Amino acid sequence: MADILVYALHYEGTINKNSLGAVSEAAKLASEVGGEAHAIMVGEGIPDDLAKSLGAYGAKKVFRVEGPEGLAQPVVDAMAKVIDDNGHGYALFGGGLLGFEIGAGLAARMGAGVSMEVTKVRAEGGELVAERPVWGDSTISEKKFVGDLGIIIGRLNAFETAESNPPTPAPTFCVGESGVTSSGCSRSSARSSSSSAS
Repeated sequence: MADILVYALHYEGTINKNSLGAVSEAAKLASEVGGEAHAIMVGEGIPDDLAKSLGAYGAKKVFRVEGPEGLAQPVVDAMAKVIDDNGHGYALFGGGLLGFEIGAGLAARMGAGVSMEVTKVRAEGGELVAERPVWGDSTISEKKFVGDLGIIIGRLNAFETAESNPPTPAPTFCVGESGVTSSGCSRSSARSSSSSAS
């Protein structure tokens, strides 16, 4: 079983289109390898309804972390903690400069393999295979991952958004210095949380 963690970029109450596509892709792929799609959001005062809305795109859990938005290092720190605590097999990004920076930083932190500019991902033998164009897009390179974690960074607009009908809100969990809790997120609750999501 391999759960997939997706970074969901958001700005002014709206989740980035490429992030929604990545969540949708993760949901499809996770179902094919016997896992779940989870999402992580980093920001200050993320609205509960915004986080829960990722359930409509296939996220089974959404982890929320209080921290500055739009910076790579806080996301790398948060994703590393969630992956360490929950054993995700893959991390998936929808593309863009921030996705590249976070994905590369996470790969260095976790000692994981990374594939960038991915245009297609498929499940094969219970694992994910990333495809990316090489040699001026004239041929396709395929990559399987060795180790406990594979990091996949999509090319912009590589993953299509698929909304479930009817949409199901995702349960949310707050990630703090001492653990994960399902209670309401705030700066104080994020710092004092101590139970874990399972």
